[in-house]
Amino acid sequence: MTHRMQGWLLVLTAFVTAFLIYLKNDVGTAFPYSDGGSHYVTGLLAYDWLHAPQLSNPMQYGTEYFKHLPYIGLLLWPPLFYGMEMVAFSIFGPTIQVAMVLCTAIFALGAVVLGLAVRKGGYGILVAHVAAATLLTSTLIQEVQRNLLIDGLVSILSLAAALQFAYFLVKPSWRGAWFTGLLAILAFYAKGNGVQLGVVFPLLALMLRRPGMLFDRRTLAMAAACIVITGPWLYVTAGLSAQGFLYTFSLSAMRELAGAHLMTVYHAMPILAPFALIGAGKAIYRTAKAHLMDDGETMFMAACFSLVVGSVLFHTLTPVATDARYMLGGLLGAFGLAVTGVDTVVRWLIARSGRLARPTLVSALVAAVLAIQAVTGLLTPLPVIPGGMGNVAAEIMKVLPANNRGILLSGDHNVETSIGPALAQLDGKRATKDGIVVVRGSRAFAGGAYRNRDYIPKFKDEAAYRAELNRLAIPVIVTATPKPHEIWGHIASIEQLLARPDSDYVKTAQLPFFKEQTITIWRRKDALLQPMNFEAVTESNSLRERVNKVVN
Repeated sequence: MTHRMQGWLLVLTAFVTAFLIYLKNDVGTAFPYSDGGSHYVTGLLAYDWLHAPQLSNPMQYGTEYFKHLPYIGLLLWPPLFYGMEMVAFSIFGPTIQVAMVLCTAIFALGAVVLGLAVRKGGYGILVAHVAAATLLTSTLIQEVQRNLLIDGLVSILSLAAALQFAYFLVKPSWRGAWFTGLLAILAFYAKGNGVQLGVVFPLLALMLRRPGMLFDRRTLAMAAACIVITGPWLYVTAGLSAQGFLYTFSLSAMRELAGAHLMTVYHAMPILAPFALIGAGKAIYRTAKAHLMDDGETMFMAACFSLVVGSVLFHTLTPVATDARYMLGGLLGAFGLAVTGVDTVVRWLIARSGRLARPTLVSALVAAVLAIQAVTGLLTPLPVIPGGMGNVAAEIMKVLPANNRGILLSGDHNVETSIGPALAQLDGKRATKDGIVVVRGSRAFAGGAYRNRDYIPKFKDEAAYRAELNRLAIPVIVTATPKPHEIWGHIASIEQLLARPDSDYVKTAQLPFFKEQTITIWRRKDALLQPMNFEAVTESNSLRERVNKVVN
């Protein structure tokens, strides 16, 4: 069988596995939430801008779009994924399901990259296929697959860039340098933490005992091209990205973050984690002994080891959250090291038994161990994710008046970030001035920094909330029962106000939502409906600085 045919069969294995998991987890009925909601709406923005009757200034178009749908993630995140969404939406339609399929396809391509690297590292074709399939069964990848996140794309591009840089270090060429640079630039424009390659590349040069290649003219030209192409975007968006920083640099914070990141990788592959440690030890041993530094297995091990260490180190030094999905890059590298570790243990056991380590026997035993991890991943229960937003969005659209299409979402972060995007999908007038206007309660009734970490309510009492609701005159309000210990005080205040006998709103529907929450839809009484004061209603949706003081 030719190498090309083997490659296509590996693609088939990865895509069949990815979409079987898609069906198993019912990903097709899932809705994006949290960051996923922003990624979907930003993709819609790109699609609607491209298909507008005439192209306009994208910044101006995006600013107006944000006033209707305050979920735009561009600038906070780079544009590569949104460009991919725009293309997918143009071909298949701008639906959430198309976006979810796109993310599944991205993970399948990541499995292909790993499988090809395993094969090039000298392991059997059976091992390559099983490694690709096993990667997709990891609980972390299954969790991310059920939301619309860009962490998979940046991690896959980072793995490809690390592998390509390893090959470049061993066999330097201008072509290899430019291809490495292209992958690094794409990784950065997938998500800002592609900058982790700035840690991965030097470490990889040390692992392969070629530190002098860091100063080779081809490497320096590649680095210069990366800086020139990514620098302007990093400069423009650095301040916005810094709003997500959560802590002050300290050794105790670093220890806590490093431990959390390593535990994330362990929990994502509990059966293979010990073998990954063995693979890491083998990579370090080869570096120390300068043994066979230019063979395929050593390059593979070094690239995977550098990606794990670089990913953990970068996210430990960067003051952001410990979200598990940030470790997808580290997980990809750890899976590669686990393949090496399993192969090493299998060969050692065969040698101890006195039998000949035939390639077919080794491949079969390594594949069997990987399969145990795959079964474990498939049988591990996944966390419950927010659900019910599609039904809520459909009920809202039923009661929304034609001459005032404003909707206020008063609920926790999951309510705000999931129902709004679900509404955007249903709005046939989305890209026009008559499109729906979604107002997020955390912006209309509170101030504070990024994601309301220092939540400050704007209004002190019921009279102030009532006056604000009368001023806005929004026809439909969606409330969610507050969770225990809810820190967003406006949620309970708005719900209590609407439930009063003298309220200006009537209840039209109650629907179940995430974790036993209940969503209530309220419609302003017909006699009180009035045309929208667009500037007043969208004031909190503008792209200006957030209000940081109590105004009443």
